[in-house]
Amino acid sequence: MKKFVLALGLSTALAAAPAMAQVMWDANADSQLDQAEFTAGFTESGIYADWDTDSSGYLNTNEVGTGLYGAYDRDDSGDISEEEFGAGGIYDDDYTAWDTDQSGVLDENEFMAGYEAQGSYGTWDADGDAQLTADEFGAGLYSSFDRDDDQILTEDEFGPQPGDLGEEGWFDF
Repeated sequence: MKKFVLALGLSTALAAAPAMAQVMWDANADSQLDQAEFTAGFTESGIYADWDTDSSGYLNTNEVGTGLYGAYDRDDSGDISEEEFGAGGIYDDDYTAWDTDQSGVLDENEFMAGYEAQGSYGTWDADGDAQLTADEFGAGLYSSFDRDDDQILTEDEFGPQPGDLGEEGWFDF
């Protein structure tokens, strides 16, 4: 199973956004985020509800894929450049493997094919019912950040995502 890697690598923007999100989401003020704090903060951000386009209360694979596609298309151009692919810390694959027509950009079909090939949705869908609850989505995303699998997000794990949790960030809230 390939791990969803969300390290953005934009060292120039490492300032307040991740630390601020950690402070806002860190309910017990221990400078770490456990899964419950992360899921609560993420759910309260409204991303889950925004991605639930059919208002079912669950995310299906297309809603997650479309949400991810929109999140990585930072310039809203309708495609994902190699720079956006890398900056979004998308999967640990080679960009050219996803860009099947070798056009230099990922259109939505190429992105969806690459996303589905990764199998992260199935991994996140703990009960296998093809519907992600807010808890399953939060847990799956949390595990993506928790690179050392110790069930605690520290600033070192969360911090490298400078644009992730701020204005104009990956999740843009």
